[in-house]
Parts: sequence; C-alpha cells; structure tokens
Amino acid sequence: DGRLILLHGGNPTVQEGFRRGKNYLTVIGFDYLERGNELIIGSENGLRVLDSNGLQYLTVNGEKITRSVYSLLEDSNGHLWAGTDNGVYIIRNGKVDHFNEKNGLSGLEVNRGALLETSRKQVLIGTNRGLSVYLSDQETDLLEKPFTEIVSLAVVGYEKDSIDIENIPYGINNVQVNFHAVTFKQPNNLV
Repeated sequence: DGRLILLHGGNPTVQEGFRRGKNYLTVIGFDYLERGNELIIGSENGLRVLDSNGLQYLTVNGEKITRSVYSLLEDSNGHLWAGTDNGVYIIRNGKVDHFNEKNGLSGLEVNRGALLETSRKQVLIGTNRGLSVYLSDQETDLLEKPFTEIVSLAVVGYEKDSIDIENIPYGINNVQVNFHAVTFKQPNNLV
C-alpha cells in the first residue's frame, strides 16, 4: 500500500510485534512477503501473518511454524517457502512439508534472504553449510518400501557352521552382515 516497512530485531517498545503509522509499518522480523491484503512475516517466533485483525501465527490445517523464520519466498506455483533455523518448510496444497539435513538439505539453518527461484523453476536454498537446489520434478511420493537384501551373516572368528546364526551366544558380539545397497527401485530397473 506504499508504506515503508522497517524490519528489526526485538524492541521493548513494540510489545505486540508491529506498529502501524500513516507512512510506515515497523515489524519485529527478518523477512516479509505481501499476499493480497496480508503481510507474511518471518520472525524469531515463527511464521506470522499481519492483516486487519493484527499479527497472529499463520496456520495451515491447524499446524503452525513456530521456529525462527529467516527467509521467505513465494514461488511461481504460489507455494510459500519459509527458511528456518531447522531447514525449510514448504506450504502447498493445504499442507506443510519440511526439509532438513535428515532428508537432503545441505545444512540445517537457512540464511536470511537465501531463497531464490530460478528461471527453470528450481529453488536455491542457502544454508549454513552450503547451497541446496530443490528440483520439483525430482520429488516423488515413495510408494514402495526400500529394497534391501541380506546376502549373508557370519560370526567373525568362527567357522561357518560352528555357531547357529539365529541363536548367537551373548558373549559373542562380532557379527558381519553382507547386504545389497538400499534402493527405492527394484534392482533390475537400475542403470
């Protein structure tokens, strides 16, 4: 609406998290996005929305992001990305998806202003441990369990048939497991 927006860290004079003026808006936060008549705020207290009712948590199907949000992006599909101190959250299709180091993100903390969509619809995510590139065409819902095959079991230091593999004595603790690598596709489909 043409007002100047000032983002800043905590301020004891701004108790409610924002202050409106005729020509300005002061918000305690790290990043913001304008969506219609709302202002989406990334703050140290989570993902917030400022509208005519004031400042409250952005809620999607009862779920809130309450971690520190440092970076925001609305991609070309209208999905909302929130870079936090624990990975990135994507709000899309009425649900919240979360990516962090455990499922492929290069680092845990997403830096301020470190979300960018390329002309090829890739989202670049800058983290404390480097750059991650999100490729939406490579994301699939896994419908199969991972295929793992145990090839053989052996007790190290003992002859092959001298110990029952299904009933290894308590004092023997050196077991060798040979297996085929984990894959989400059947081995005959691998290149």
